[in-house]
Amino acid sequence: QHCSGLLANPMNQAYLSQLSLQNLGQLWRQHGRVSENSATQLQGACIDLLKQDSQQLQFTGLANFSDAAKQQLLQRYQALLPNPLATEVCAWLQGGYTFDPACLT
Repeated sequence: QHCSGLLANPMNQAYLSQLSLQNLGQLWRQHGRVSENSATQLQGACIDLLKQDSQQLQFTGLANFSDAAKQQLLQRYQALLPNPLATEVCAWLQGGYTFDPACLT
């Protein structure tokens, strides 16, 4: 009644963006949780970790992680390399996707 469509702005992380884009409607209803539908389409241990960590990764934010929490997450996802999802999570945890305000000038 109030909306005729949705606009999606994928992240720089192409593989992680697939999770959101594949289930955009479900993500709106589930407040950003990784859905079961995504898990069946992208199999692997990384999906299990993402499901476990989704609330923390989405709502805590990189700047708010303690060094210990960041290191613990990094070790969990490094154990799954070269999985492309784990690769992108590790790069994010290491600051690889940090926004640079200078890009707006």
